[in-house]
Amino acid sequence: MRKQILALLLIVVGLVSLAYAVTKTLIIHNIGNVYTVGVEAYWDAEKTNRVTDINWGSLYPGNSSTKTLWLYNPGTANVSITKTTNNWNPPEAQNYITLNWNPDVKTLLSGECLQVNLTLTIDTAIADTNITDYSFDIVISATET
Repeated sequence: MRKQILALLLIVVGLVSLAYAVTKTLIIHNIGNVYTVGVEAYWDAEKTNRVTDINWGSLYPGNSSTKTLWLYNPGTANVSITKTTNNWNPPEAQNYITLNWNPDVKTLLSGECLQVNLTLTIDTAIADTNITDYSFDIVISATET
C-alpha cells in the first residue's frame, strides 16, 4: 500500500512539474509619462486632476488596458490634435505594444474638453522575447488650425 501511495505521489508531483514547465506567464509592467503641447490632459471632465503619467498595471501578452482621460483646449483657437509615442525602453518594445485612442481625435475646438479612451495592447508575440518591463512617453500635440 505504501508503494502505491508513493508511486501516486510521484506521479502527481511529476504532472504538476510538467504543467508548470509548459505554462509560460509573462507580466509586463509599465508607467508611461504623458506630455502635452498646446493642449491639457485630465483624469476628469472638471479638469481638477491633471494627467502626468499613466500606470497601465500588469498586463499579460494578448491583454489590453484602457484608460479614460479628458483633453482640453485652453486656447482661443481651434487646434488639430496628434498623438505620438517616443523614448521606448527597450526600443524593440514598440514592435509588440500598440497605443490607440478612441475617438480618433482630429480637432479640438477652443475651450472644448473631450473624453478620450487610450487603449494599450500587448501582442502575444512579446512572450517570445525577453521584454518584461518597458516604458515610453505619450506625446499629445496641438497645432492651431
